[in-house]
Amino acid sequence: MNLTQSVIVSAFIVSVVWSAALLQPQIATAHSLEEAPQAKLVVAQAGGQHGDNTQKLAVSFNAHTIVGNSDTLDIADVGELWQAFNDNTALHARLKKAPTRVFVAYQYFSNDFKRARISIGYERKIVSLADTGFSLKAGMHTQILAPAKHSPQEIEQAWQTLDYRRPIEQVIEEYQLTENNTLIASNMLVLYGE
Repeated sequence: MNLTQSVIVSAFIVSVVWSAALLQPQIATAHSLEEAPQAKLVVAQAGGQHGDNTQKLAVSFNAHTIVGNSDTLDIADVGELWQAFNDNTALHARLKKAPTRVFVAYQYFSNDFKRARISIGYERKIVSLADTGFSLKAGMHTQILAPAKHSPQEIEQAWQTLDYRRPIEQVIEEYQLTENNTLIASNMLVLYGE
């Protein structure tokens, strides 16, 4: 499966899972989109330890900047942002080397979890003349999916395991690629608020 097909499958799964999340009886407090600062995107390196009683791994992240495409839109429309990212020839022409990772960050969810600020991009260090980028919050994230080659069903189940009763600060998906842009692994992390 190539990157484009993987992106389309992921977009479909995300829209299905978010729809299911909306049907949960208790909805967490989400950060208002109006409160979202004009952000820089920062992603982190894992260095985790074991977490709470749910047996999920807590992963510490240090800041890294990524650049690409970002927009506030319905979660169900994430495929449109992927298409814009894939069509961003100016960004791809500035790559210093073949990317090994693509990040997707979901932040500043609407109260009903239907909309979010979604950012898709590469690590800033591999993009020449990179603009400011977008920021993710550093901190202890809960690992929802460990790095591996996951089926669409596993990704769908991972979104269903998020605790929507808690405030969700951000969800990060990381896609690991070969030099030929073939997807080899993915993982998912969530940062819950207090």
